[in-house]
Amino acid sequence: MTRCRVGVHARNAPLFEEVDYEVLRIAKIETLKMMSLNRDEVFRRAREINPKMEFIVRLYDERIGPGGHPTPQQFVERHIRRINELRPWVEKFEIHNEPNHATGLEGWGPTDEDARDFRDWYLEVLRRLRQLAPWAKFGFPGLAVYDVPHRDRAWLQICRPAIEASDWLGVHCYWQYDNMRHPEWGLRFRMYHEMYPNLPIEITEFGDSTPHVDPAHVAKEYREYYTLLQDYPYIRSASAFILSSPDPQWARFVWRRESGEILPIPYEVAKVPRVERPRIWKAEWVTVNVPDKIPIGIGSTASFVIRNAGTVIWPNTGPHRVRLGYHWYDAHGRPVAADKDLRTELPRPVAPGETVTVAPAPVVPPPWPGKYILVWDLVEEGRAWFGERGSPLVKVPVEVIVTEKSTRTFPETGKTVEQPFLSFFYRYGLDITGYPITDVIVENGMRTQYWQRVAMEEPEPGKVRLKLIGQEVLDLRQKVRELRERLQVGQEGQIPPPPIVNVIDELPRDPDKMIKRSLDDIRYVVFDHTATNFAVPLRVIAEKHKERWPGITYHYFIDFDGTIYQTEPLEDVVSRREDYLRGIRVAVAGNFSQGVPNEAQLDAAGHLTAWLLQRFHLDEEAVKGTSDFVLTESPGTNWRSGRRWRDMLLERVRRWLASVTSAESVDTRALEGILAQLQEELEQQTQTREHLLRELEAQQEVNQSLRDQLTQAHEQLGELQATLDRLRALLSELQETEKPAEDEAKPRRVPRPPIRDVVNILPRHPEKRYPTRSLQDITHLAIHHSAASPNIPVEAIARYHVEHNKWPGIGYHFYVGPDGTIYQTNRLTTVSNHVYMNNDYTVGICVAGNFQEALPTPAQLQATAHLVAWLSQLLNIPLEHVKGHREFPYNEDHTSCPGDEWLGGFRWHDMLLGRAKRILDGHLEPPPQPIYHYMLFWQHGEMWARQDWLNSINYVARYRPTMGFLPDEAAHAQKVTIVGGPFGVSPEVERRLREAGCIVRRIAGANEEETKAILDRLAEEGDPFISG
Repeated sequence: MTRCRVGVHARNAPLFEEVDYEVLRIAKIETLKMMSLNRDEVFRRAREINPKMEFIVRLYDERIGPGGHPTPQQFVERHIRRINELRPWVEKFEIHNEPNHATGLEGWGPTDEDARDFRDWYLEVLRRLRQLAPWAKFGFPGLAVYDVPHRDRAWLQICRPAIEASDWLGVHCYWQYDNMRHPEWGLRFRMYHEMYPNLPIEITEFGDSTPHVDPAHVAKEYREYYTLLQDYPYIRSASAFILSSPDPQWARFVWRRESGEILPIPYEVAKVPRVERPRIWKAEWVTVNVPDKIPIGIGSTASFVIRNAGTVIWPNTGPHRVRLGYHWYDAHGRPVAADKDLRTELPRPVAPGETVTVAPAPVVPPPWPGKYILVWDLVEEGRAWFGERGSPLVKVPVEVIVTEKSTRTFPETGKTVEQPFLSFFYRYGLDITGYPITDVIVENGMRTQYWQRVAMEEPEPGKVRLKLIGQEVLDLRQKVRELRERLQVGQEGQIPPPPIVNVIDELPRDPDKMIKRSLDDIRYVVFDHTATNFAVPLRVIAEKHKERWPGITYHYFIDFDGTIYQTEPLEDVVSRREDYLRGIRVAVAGNFSQGVPNEAQLDAAGHLTAWLLQRFHLDEEAVKGTSDFVLTESPGTNWRSGRRWRDMLLERVRRWLASVTSAESVDTRALEGILAQLQEELEQQTQTREHLLRELEAQQEVNQSLRDQLTQAHEQLGELQATLDRLRALLSELQETEKPAEDEAKPRRVPRPPIRDVVNILPRHPEKRYPTRSLQDITHLAIHHSAASPNIPVEAIARYHVEHNKWPGIGYHFYVGPDGTIYQTNRLTTVSNHVYMNNDYTVGICVAGNFQEALPTPAQLQATAHLVAWLSQLLNIPLEHVKGHREFPYNEDHTSCPGDEWLGGFRWHDMLLGRAKRILDGHLEPPPQPIYHYMLFWQHGEMWARQDWLNSINYVARYRPTMGFLPDEAAHAQKVTIVGGPFGVSPEVERRLREAGCIVRRIAGANEEETKAILDRLAEEGDPFISG
C-alpha cells in the first residue's frame, strides 16, 4: 500500500464488545493498534470484517511501572510465546510504550540517564527477540510528547542507536484547540522524520486532547487529519486513540461510549479517501538479459532496459544516487552472501517515463556451486531498495558453476585457491579439508597447497593427490619457529606477538565515522563471544555490525581454528562507552553460554592477551568481559560462572608471562634440546599421517564398494516391488471372480486414513488468503512429488511457498511423509496453488521425495493409495481422474512432476491406482510395520554430523538400522540410538522420544574418535541393545 492506512487504537481490554466490531465496519478501519493482552478471537473477528486488516501489537508488560522494569531476558521470556502465537495475523510489534513519561509511570523517566538506560535495555531486548522471531518487524515505541515535561526530542537523540536498529519508528501526535496542523503538535511526526529519514513511521497514537471538546468537532478534525496524512508517503499508518475503554479517564477520546452509543467519529472517518497514490519509486523492467550460468571466481555481466515508472527523477550522482544491484537466494528463498556486492551506476539521470539501458552490469556469484535465485533491484543509496517500496523485482534462476578458470579467495584466511584444488574442495567439503592456509607453492616440482587438515599436490595436470600433512604438522612447525624465535629474542624478555592476519581493509567500514582515541587511554582487554555458530564467516559478522555501527565492533577476532584476525586499528572505536573507549575488544567465534572456546581458541587468546598486557603495561585484572560493564550475556554465561573460561584464559596468560625470563636465566641448551625433540615429533607425526592417509584411501574404496552394492540392492528391490504389486493385482482380480454374486452387491466403505491436521499451524502469508469453493466443484486429484529430500518437513515446504513464492500458504492439500504419515495442509474447500490453470477443481496430494529415478517408499505408496481411495469415495471422483501434475492441461511442457517414474520406468502411477482400486474393492492392507531400530544423527541448518555418519559404517553394515536426522521420524521406531552428545541431538528431543514410547540410548564418546571406537566394538562384539 502506497498511502497511510486508516487505523484506530483497539479497546484496552482482552475482548471486544459487539458494538466495537460494528464501529470497525462503519469506519472502514485498515489498521488496528492492539495490545498483546487482546485475545485471538479479536484478531480473527477483525479479519472477518476486513480480510486485509493490519495489526500492530504493543508488547504490554504489567511489571513495568514506577517501581522499575523487568530485565531484557525476563521481558523476552514473557512475550516470545505470545509473539509466535500471533504470527498468523501480526508482523509488526511495538516494544513497550512512552518510556520517557515524566511521571515514571512506564518504568523510566524523562532524564538523559533514563534515556541511556532504556536505549541499552531496548537494544538487548531487540537482539534477543530477533534471534527468536526473525520474521517479525519490531518498532521503537512512541514517546510521550512534548519537550516539556517529557523531553522526547532529547530522547530521540540519545536513543539513536536503538532507533536506527529498529524496523520502524512509532510516533505519538496529540494537539489541543486549533493546533492540529502546527509542526510542534499535530504535525510533530515531521520532526521525527527529519531526524530519521530512512525509517518508516507508524503513528501508533494521535488525538485531540482539548478538554470538553464536542465529539462532532473531533469527528471532522479526524477526517481532515487522516486525509492530510495521505500526503506523507513515509507514514505507513495512523491510529487514533482510542476505539473504546472501560477506564473512565479515557472517556474523552473514545469513538463509542460504554452505553453502546456510537459517536459521530467513525461515520466521518468512513469518508476519508482511500485512493492509492502512484509509487514514487517504481521500475518497469523492459528488457532483461541475465546469463543462466555464472562461473565461480570469474563472474559475468547482465544487461537491462529499465523504465522509470515512478514520479521522481532517478539521479545518477550524489550520496543518494540510484544504482542497479542484486541479491542472491538459495533454492529455499534464504539470502546467500556473495563474495562482493557490486552495484552498477546509471549512465545518466532518468526522468519519469524515460527508459535507460544499463550494460554491462557485473555480477559476482556466491562461493559455492549450485542452483540459486538471482534477484535484481534498484537502490536509492543510503535510503532504501526499490523493492522495499513495492517496486517489482527481477528474479532469475541461475546455476553457479565451477570451470577450469575458477578461483576462490577465502576471507577466513585470505588465501586464494585455484584449479584443480578448488574442485577437490567442493567435492569433499570443509569438514575434510578445512580452510586453505598457504598460497599455491611448488614443492618437489609439483604445485602444492596446504590446508588446515590436508595438503594437496598436483602430480599431473588437472589431477589432485593428497599429501598427508595438515594442521597438526603445521602446528608443530609453528612451535619450531616460535622456539627458534625465543632462542633469538628470548634475551630481550619480550613476549613475541602471535601470528595475526590483518583484514582491516577487507571488511566493510566507514573510517570517517570512527571515534579516534589515544593508545594511552587503553585500560582493558575486553572479550566478547559472537553468540553465533562458530562457522559464521567473519565478513558476515562485519556486514551485520556495519548496519548499526561504522564498522565491526572488535579489534581482534579469533576463529574456531585459533587464527587471529585484526579487524580494526587500535586507535579506532565505534562507541564512547567505557568498555569501547578504553578497551581493546577481542571476539571469540562461538556461543559460550552453551560451551567454552576450544583449545586452539584459548591458546590463541592467551598468547594475544599476554602480548597486549605486556605491551600496554596492564595486569590480569584488566582482562574483562562485556558483561562486566553492561547487562549482557557476552562473552557467555560460562565466562565467570559455570565452566569459567576466563580462568582457562588467564591460566594460559600466566604461562606466557612466566615464560619471559631475563637474559641470565635463558638456558639455550635446554631450548635447543626441546627444539630437537619437536623436530623429531614433527617427523613422527608426518609418518603417522601418511599411514593414516593410506588407510583412508583403502576405506574410501570399501565405502564405494558398499555404495555400489547398496545401489544395486535398491534397484533389485524396486524390480521385486513392481513384480509383487503386479502379482497382488492379479491375485485380487482372481479372488474377485471367485466371489459369490451377492457379495458384489454389498456396498463397501473405505475408512478415513489416519491424518494429522496441520492446517492451522503451518506458516501463512500475513495478508494474502486463498479463495474457497464447494466440495461439489472438486472433480480431480493431482499427484505431486516434492522434488527434494523426503526428510524435509512439511513446515519447511510451507515456509518456502509463503516466503519465496509469496503465496497465501502451502500449495498442497495433503503431504505424505516417507514413513507414510499423512498431513492435511489445506481444507478441501481451499483453492490453493499447485497445478497451473487447474486449481479450481483439483485436490493436491504431494508425496515427499524426488521420483525422477526413484520410487516412493512402500509406506508412502500404501498411505497415498488409502488417501486416494477415501477421497475418491468422499468426493465421488473416478480413479481415471487421478492424474500427475504434468498430465493436466497447460502443464505438460513446464514440469516433470511427479517424476519420470510416474508414467515411465516402474510406473508408480499404475502401482498407486492399483492399490487404490483394491482398497475401494474392500481389500485394505494393514499399515506397514513400524521401524524397529533408528539411528538419529544431529543436523543444525547447513551443519550436520558428517563425521559420526562416516564413523558408523561398520555398525550399519552389520545391523542395518534406519538412519536419519528427523526426531519425528525416529518417534515411529521401537528403539532409537542417538549418536553424539547433547549439543547435537538435545536432551529435549531425547525426552520426547521416550514419551513417544521409544526405547532410547545415546552413544557419545569424549570425541568423534571415541564414538567411532564404541560403534566399532559393538559391531564386532555384538549389541545387546538390538537383541534385548
